[in-house]
Parts: sequence; C-alpha cells; structure tokens
Amino acid sequence: MKRMLVCLALLIALAHPTRAAADDGRTVVGGLGGFSFDARKGATLAISFGAHVTPTVRVEVEVGKLPDVLPASVMRNLRADSLQFFSSLGDAVTTSGHLDATTVLAMVRLTAPGRERVTPFVEGAAGLAHASGRLTFAVTDPITGASGSSSTIPSYAFDRLLGLHAIVAASAGVTIRLDRHLGVDLGYRYSRILADTAISANRVYAQFQLVF
Repeated sequence: MKRMLVCLALLIALAHPTRAAADDGRTVVGGLGGFSFDARKGATLAISFGAHVTPTVRVEVEVGKLPDVLPASVMRNLRADSLQFFSSLGDAVTTSGHLDATTVLAMVRLTAPGRERVTPFVEGAAGLAHASGRLTFAVTDPITGASGSSSTIPSYAFDRLLGLHAIVAASAGVTIRLDRHLGVDLGYRYSRILADTAISANRVYAQFQLVF
C-alpha cells in the first residue's frame, strides 16, 4: 500500500510539468473582426496563427486588412490642390479617394499568469503594410453642365502613401476562455504605418480563437 501511494505521488508530480509543456506548445488559430473609429470609420478583418512558447508568452503571425486609412490631413490638402487647379480652368471639382492597407504582422503576446476564465493581455507587433487605393476627381463645367472625371493633376501627396511600408502596432485587452479549445479576445489596437506621411489607425476588435 505504501509503495502504491509513493507511485501515485510521483505520477501526480510528473503530470504538472507534462501538462505545462503541452500548454506551452499549443497551436492557436484566430479570426479577428473589428471596427476602426478614426475620422474614416470602417470594418477590419484578420486571421492569425500562433503558438505558446511559455504559459504566458505567445508568438503569432497575423494577416489582415485596414480599410480606408487615408489620413484626413492628406485628403484636405488634395481637395485644396484640386480645387485650385480646376478653378484656374473654370471648372468645379469634387475630390474623393480611398486608401486600404493589407498587413502582415509578427506579434508577441504577454498574458497574466494563471488559468483564470478572464485573462488580461498585452501585445506588440511589427511587420509590413501594402497600401493601395485611388483618387477620383469629378469635374463639372459650370456653364454647360457637362461632367466627367479626371486624374490629370499631380497627386504626389497621395502617391507617396502607396506601396510597401513598415508597420508597428500595440494591443491590450482580455481573453475570455469559453472552454479548453475555444476563447475570445476583446481588445483595442493602435497601428501606425511608417509611410512618408505616417498613417495611424485605432480599432476595437473581437477575435475568436481555436486552441489545438
């Protein structure tokens, strides 16, 4: 009987590091949906893949899209420039534009220790963002009423935002564990695209996670 109790105690002692090691290596797949509350509001989506390297540290790769991130200051300057250009030709103009960014981020997440149902976390990320978009100039002749579109004016302030840029981001929030294999993050993220004119994006989001 004594020998059986000793063996049982050894098994219990060995079970804890084994479970921790299994948790450390668990793979996480997530799907994120969020809402940007900058001057130009819009929905955002992303998918992520990651794994725990310790019980409180997780590394991830995320691919997502930030919609309509054209800075308001750049849009104001473009409208002023186009108004000046077309006014000199005797035409009226309405300028509009959009700029979307596809992002790839490498992320490190730190979570509070313990196995609580609601766990706080913070994240830091860096990666690349590819910005794409276009400008539209709707031109009207005030005399004849004829209308059309044009892209003949210089748009350097817009063009220099296009292409590939570095991006950094920081997040904070809580993870709610629904069961061993399913959880949901509720958080806030600030992103900054390091273009010639820096592009900032603020969003709140929910991310569902499957843990394998």
